[in-house]
Amino acid sequence: MKSSVIRSGRTIDRGVRTRENLVVGMSATVCGGVDAGGNLSLGHGALVTGDLRIGGDLVLGPRAKVMGRASVRGSAILLPGSGIGALEADGVEMRRARADEVHSSGDLVLVEAEVSTFSADGKVVAQAAPRE
Repeated sequence: MKSSVIRSGRTIDRGVRTRENLVVGMSATVCGGVDAGGNLSLGHGALVTGDLRIGGDLVLGPRAKVMGRASVRGSAILLPGSGIGALEADGVEMRRARADEVHSSGDLVLVEAEVSTFSADGKVVAQAAPRE
């Protein structure tokens, strides 16, 4: 499948809709939602102000933010410092990331993650931050 790219530092004033994979570069901003038929990768510090509808997998790079809700057909990985309003995916792994609400129809892995509410149809593995 082909990939579309939003270059680093760019701002898109309206949402994005593509049948392809989408890569949003470092510090790029999408004002509105994203509807991608394939995978979505948000680079370091990227921002999406609306909702996501993703036909494949989702990767939120460090400090990437999604202000709305995300519906992901594949798996989702949230890297350190990233955040999302609400997330529904087939499998979720969060590493030092934040979310208001998470539902995984598969396994859910939380490593030093901050999640207000979560549920999973598969296994839940959680690792808290070490106490000082």
